[in-house]
Amino acid sequence: MTRKFKLSCKNLIFILVFFLSIFPLFSEDETKWVIAAEKFSYAKGQKETALLKSLSENLPASILEKLSQNQFRSVLPSENLERTRFKLRKERQALFLQLSSEYKKRDTLFMYDYSKWRLKRAIAEEEKKIKAIQKKIDENIAELKKAEEEAARKIELYEGPETSYEEKNDFQKFTDLLGGIFVNEESYVSLEELSFYKDDITSLFQISDKLKDEAHDSAAYAKEVYNAGINSLITGSISAYGDYLSVNVELYLYPAGEKLGSVMEVGTIQELELMAMGIAGQIVPLITNALPVKFSLSVSPESINPMVYVDEKLITEGFDDIRTTSGKHTVLVSADGYETVSVSEFFEGNKAYSVEVNMSLEKKSDIQVGLIKPVLGDLYINGNQLTQISQQKYIIQLNGSKSLGEFVAADGNTAFFYIPQNLIKDGSMVKIKPKAIDRSEYLDVRRKWAYASYSIFVLSLIPAFYTYSNFVNQVRLYNDLYATTYDEAVQWQNASRICVGISVACGVFWGFELMRYFMAANSTLPQKARAGDVVEVELPDLNLPVQEVLDAPESDLELEHPKEDENIEE
Repeated sequence: MTRKFKLSCKNLIFILVFFLSIFPLFSEDETKWVIAAEKFSYAKGQKETALLKSLSENLPASILEKLSQNQFRSVLPSENLERTRFKLRKERQALFLQLSSEYKKRDTLFMYDYSKWRLKRAIAEEEKKIKAIQKKIDENIAELKKAEEEAARKIELYEGPETSYEEKNDFQKFTDLLGGIFVNEESYVSLEELSFYKDDITSLFQISDKLKDEAHDSAAYAKEVYNAGINSLITGSISAYGDYLSVNVELYLYPAGEKLGSVMEVGTIQELELMAMGIAGQIVPLITNALPVKFSLSVSPESINPMVYVDEKLITEGFDDIRTTSGKHTVLVSADGYETVSVSEFFEGNKAYSVEVNMSLEKKSDIQVGLIKPVLGDLYINGNQLTQISQQKYIIQLNGSKSLGEFVAADGNTAFFYIPQNLIKDGSMVKIKPKAIDRSEYLDVRRKWAYASYSIFVLSLIPAFYTYSNFVNQVRLYNDLYATTYDEAVQWQNASRICVGISVACGVFWGFELMRYFMAANSTLPQKARAGDVVEVELPDLNLPVQEVLDAPESDLELEHPKEDENIEE
């Protein structure tokens, strides 16, 4: 029996609304906002030197390097309108060239020896082509007018006053809900991710020779820059007097050719990185077109006194009115006795946000760390020194998360270890076996041994191949009754066996040293702490004062320093 499915009107409306609501998800496309830099020029009166020539090429690349990769440009409707104007203007110019060409073709038809009927037909064909091009030009102009009207509408809505959701009455909220079902949400500010010219900070843009004398805001200059796929161009000039520099940097927006701003930095040649960082920091707001963002922060429970940081900047008061610029920001909230909360989010400009943070009590666990072998030194976990309660035992209070530790021996050598989260429980014990040696020196020794054993193995192959090939040759000569003896063939056989055996031994030796080198390289990773055993590491009586525990007699084991020649892979 087949069951038929009936699509009711109600189901049809539901499916239609569903597809209309998810349609924007499939129509979004990521766009890039490309920034480039050109070779800096020299200020008037400056002579070209090797230093200035190097600075004019390296300083722009250094500035681009200091710009964050995760920046976004807030593109306003006016900027999008300039792009549309440039695109349509380019199309109109191309259409006009086609139109002039068709007019010239039509006018030259009278010069040919055509019959009256053929001439009339040729003119009609050219008129048809001319009208088609004129129609495209008219459509282009109409599209431009529509784009300008749409941009004006968006600018008015974007800059006009907005009523917050809390200020609307119930009827307005209800009508907004009904209207939002069939109308996609419209954003008047689009976000474009910052990227570099040719995806390489060292690739500087170079204008053609015929436009070298043109100003950066001229139409011809702007056209060539924008046709290269560049939205913004960094230019600059350098002045040098002795070891001191003055750098004047300007930022231009294309295709409009608009100068967004200029910054100046003064410093010494020895502080080029600091100067580049200062310039990049000043032009970032110009690049991102950062819009203001306002958000209120509420922390619960209300009884705590939190420390609030926004991008590592301490906010001491006014949690209800925190203002910053659009973009990705990190909010960190900490308080005594509570776990630190950190969140990174992208805040869109010209909007207000409400951020709620629920603080959880910090989970602290008393962890004991025992040394399998007694070694003189200090233990640190998460940068905090552990309290020593006996010769081989330490104690620390952790917050329950995976922790990284370091053992510092008396001779200054270190050994890293980590405690997995599943072992961090109140009252638990972990054990470690630190090998505090100079790992760089040890790794270098093992590398030398691996290279030396490989060289010996390769050299041993030469006599092995030589003797074995001669043995095979002697056997062939003897079988073919040539001038050779049985004893001579046996001698080459014995020699080849000895040489091949030596090569095999050298190969085994090389493999052994290679494994030791790999183990030495692996030893640079932190050692994983294991669950402690009461039998292996005796727990002290925690009810005793710390000094009494330290004065208590320990086992007959003596403290020892790590030996330089001790194998770390044991």
